[in-house]
Amino acid sequence: MNDDQWHDIDIKRIGNNATISIDSHSAGFIIPPGTKSDLQTDGIYYFGNLPSDEEFHAQRRKQIHHFKTRHHHLQFQGCLSPITINNQLITFETNVNNQFNHNIRTCYEHEESGVFINGQKELMLENSFVLGQQFNISFHFKSRVPSGLLLAATSTSNDNYLFIYLDKGNLVVTLLQNNLDEVHVVHWPNDANENEMCDGQWHTVEIEKDRTFVRLHVDKYEPDEEILANDIQLYTDGPLFIGRMDNLPAIVDDVPVYVGCLTNMKIIAIDDDNDEDIVRHAKALHTVDGIEYSCPTH
Repeated sequence: MNDDQWHDIDIKRIGNNATISIDSHSAGFIIPPGTKSDLQTDGIYYFGNLPSDEEFHAQRRKQIHHFKTRHHHLQFQGCLSPITINNQLITFETNVNNQFNHNIRTCYEHEESGVFINGQKELMLENSFVLGQQFNISFHFKSRVPSGLLLAATSTSNDNYLFIYLDKGNLVVTLLQNNLDEVHVVHWPNDANENEMCDGQWHTVEIEKDRTFVRLHVDKYEPDEEILANDIQLYTDGPLFIGRMDNLPAIVDDVPVYVGCLTNMKIIAIDDDNDEDIVRHAKALHTVDGIEYSCPTH
């Protein structure tokens, strides 16, 4: 059964008789002892594992003990196709952790490491993260769209921003300080391949911001750079958004949502305090609620 293939399981109970078929082949038949013709259950179904809370175990200690002694590996790891019980389809909420759903995500037959951004809602990496004078941002992406917002750093006063986005195949970094000082660094696509940034391949991005420059590295190309006439300090004390920001400022209000994969995102801010560098790190992508923790290849 553990062969990376889909298998059909059909369990039937008619009166006091029970059968199980696997891939249309009969795999078992049982006539249990006793005279009960139906199962008296509470109508609650558990898939993949059993609850761990003490109240649940206290009420069902005998049944669970019998099950654990015979099947000590309780947790199922894999994919479940649509499940039907008594002709009723069972549905699950994916990418939501609550009392009914835990770590359930969309299942793809072909996937690789990374996270998939579908652009359906805002994803907040940090509630607040100040980039400041010096910072370094790096990540890998595989886009399904030629234009889309990859990362946005915001401020509560709506006057300091950093945006990293795709614009018709170009990769753009935009900084805005106090709604006055504006800097754009652009990586233009290869003349021989205008769709280079949306070609189904992984691309590497690194942004360096120092006191005197903003430098953009894309793949193995020579870096694109803007020299700063005045030092820019981004007091971005607002949220960090991934893939989508609902209330974009006018400077980028035509940038659509991003759809595609991201991985290895690192955001590091460096504070120079009394000749001693203090390094701050933003959270990792996989800590964000609502993100799909895999990247489908199709």
